Amino acid sequence: MWDVKSLADPAHLGQAQFRKCMRAHFSTDMFPGMKTREGKIGAQMVLSRDIKARCSLVCKELTKDCSGQTKTMREKLPLVLDATHRCYSGDFSRCKRYSFVCNGGTSSGTWWNRAILLSKYKLYSLNMNEKHKHLILEILKMKLTDEYVTAMSLGADNTTCGLEKQDLINAEMDGRYSEFSEERVFEKHIQSRNSEVYHMER
Repeated sequence: MWDVKSLADPAHLGQAQFRKCMRAHFSTDMFPGMKTREGKIGAQMVLSRDIKARCSLVCKELTKDCSGQTKTMREKLPLVLDATHRCYSGDFSRCKRYSFVCNGGTSSGTWWNRAILLSKYKLYSLNMNEKHKHLILEILKMKLTDEYVTAMSLGADNTTCGLEKQDLINAEMDGRYSEFSEERVFEKHIQSRNSEVYHMER
């Protein structure tokens, strides 16, 4: 498992989570309908972005539900992690109660049908074997564990809109601010759209 505490701020952790998912050795068979290597790479990129955006939205909803109380958040996170992992595996039985972003039940109420990225790419399920499930679980654990809550509480004073202050300064100095800004705006847009749909259907 990766060291969450060394990646305490949301931007760094989100980027690391995205990269780990992109580098994961998923087989082409995991993505239904993707027969070519290019199709598999595209589907894996969509899944990577979706996991990153979903985990951020889950953390946001969990923080709101627990009124920012880290102790309560830590107690709920194992159930949230399990429900989220099951959801990606096609088991929606615990989604409505614990996932915070998926209503489960009918197909139209699942995260797969409401998530903007997944729907746009027509990615509605995954054919996961035990190895795939383990990889997805480890990627989800980068944010959906009590270590992340602890790391966030320790690093909260050193972040600005999900980016460390020093990173913002460095990015502006060498002209890379647009990269940070574009990624953050994209993720915020996806979170916002998914959140709107989620709350409309609750």
